[in-house]
Amino acid sequence: MSNVTKLTPELLKQLVLEERQKMQEAGLPGAEKAEEVDAADQASTLSHKIDHAKKLGIHESNLKKQLERIVRIREALKSDILKDL
Repeated sequence: MSNVTKLTPELLKQLVLEERQKMQEAGLPGAEKAEEVDAADQASTLSHKIDHAKKLGIHESNLKKQLERIVRIREALKSDILKDL
Protein backbone atom coordinates (compact mmCIF):
# COMPACT_ATOMS: atom_id res chain seq x y z
CA MET A 1 0.00 0.00 0.00
CA SER A 2 2.96 2.34 0.06
CA ASN A 3 2.66 2.89 -3.71
CA VAL A 4 -0.60 4.81 -3.30
CA THR A 5 -0.32 8.50 -4.10
CA LYS A 6 -2.90 11.11 -3.30
CA LEU A 7 -4.53 12.67 -6.35
CA THR A 8 -4.07 16.39 -5.96
CA PRO A 9 -5.35 19.05 -8.39
CA GLU A 10 -1.78 19.68 -9.57
CA LEU A 11 -1.16 15.98 -10.20
CA LEU A 12 -4.46 15.64 -12.03
CA LYS A 13 -3.65 18.63 -14.25
CA GLN A 14 -0.23 17.15 -15.01
CA LEU A 15 -1.80 13.81 -15.97
CA VAL A 16 -4.33 15.48 -18.25
CA LEU A 17 -1.63 17.53 -19.97
CA GLU A 18 0.51 14.41 -20.49
CA GLU A 19 -2.42 12.51 -21.99
CA ARG A 20 -3.28 15.43 -24.28
CA GLN A 21 0.32 15.52 -25.46
CA LYS A 22 0.20 11.79 -26.20
CA MET A 23 -3.03 12.22 -28.15
CA GLN A 24 -1.58 15.09 -30.19
CA GLU A 25 1.50 13.05 -31.03
CA ALA A 26 -0.67 10.12 -32.11
CA GLY A 27 -2.92 12.44 -34.16
CA LEU A 28 -6.08 11.36 -32.39
CA PRO A 29 -9.19 13.54 -32.59
CA GLY A 30 -10.10 15.48 -29.49
CA ALA A 31 -6.51 16.45 -28.79
CA GLU A 32 -7.06 20.06 -29.82
CA LYS A 33 -8.10 22.54 -27.24
CA ALA A 34 -11.87 22.86 -26.83
CA GLU A 35 -13.53 26.22 -27.31
CA GLU A 36 -14.70 27.68 -24.03
CA VAL A 37 -18.24 29.00 -23.98
CA ASP A 38 -19.80 31.20 -21.34
CA ALA A 39 -22.28 29.32 -19.16
CA ALA A 40 -24.85 32.09 -19.56
CA ASP A 41 -24.89 31.51 -23.32
CA GLN A 42 -25.58 27.81 -22.87
CA ALA A 43 -28.28 28.50 -20.30
CA SER A 44 -30.13 30.83 -22.65
CA THR A 45 -29.94 28.28 -25.47
CA LEU A 46 -31.25 25.59 -23.17
CA SER A 47 -34.10 27.80 -22.01
CA HIS A 48 -34.97 28.59 -25.64
CA LYS A 49 -35.09 24.88 -26.45
CA ILE A 50 -37.32 24.18 -23.45
CA ASP A 51 -39.65 27.05 -24.39
CA HIS A 52 -39.82 25.78 -27.96
CA ALA A 53 -40.69 22.27 -26.75
CA LYS A 54 -43.49 23.72 -24.58
CA LYS A 55 -44.85 25.70 -27.54
CA LEU A 56 -44.77 22.58 -29.69
CA GLY A 57 -46.70 20.70 -27.00
CA ILE A 58 -49.38 23.39 -26.94
CA HIS A 59 -49.56 23.40 -30.72
CA GLU A 60 -49.83 19.60 -30.74
CA SER A 61 -52.75 19.68 -28.29
CA ASN A 62 -54.54 22.26 -30.47
CA LEU A 63 -54.03 20.09 -33.54
CA LYS A 64 -55.39 17.05 -31.67
CA LYS A 65 -58.54 18.99 -30.74
CA GLN A 66 -59.01 20.02 -34.38
CA LEU A 67 -58.51 16.42 -35.49
CA GLU A 68 -61.09 15.16 -32.99
CA ARG A 69 -63.59 17.74 -34.27
CA ILE A 70 -62.95 16.70 -37.88
CA VAL A 71 -63.34 13.01 -37.02
CA ARG A 72 -66.70 13.70 -35.28
CA ILE A 73 -67.96 15.67 -38.28
CA ARG A 74 -66.77 12.95 -40.66
CA GLU A 75 -68.51 10.22 -38.64
CA ALA A 76 -71.74 12.29 -38.58
CA LEU A 77 -71.59 12.73 -42.34
CA LYS A 78 -70.92 9.03 -42.82
CA SER A 79 -73.92 8.09 -40.69
CA ASP A 80 -76.11 10.58 -42.60
CA ILE A 81 -74.98 9.09 -45.91
CA LEU A 82 -75.74 5.56 -44.72
CA LYS A 83 -79.22 6.63 -43.54
CA ASP A 84 -79.96 8.14 -46.96
CA LEU A 85 -79.04 4.90 -48.72
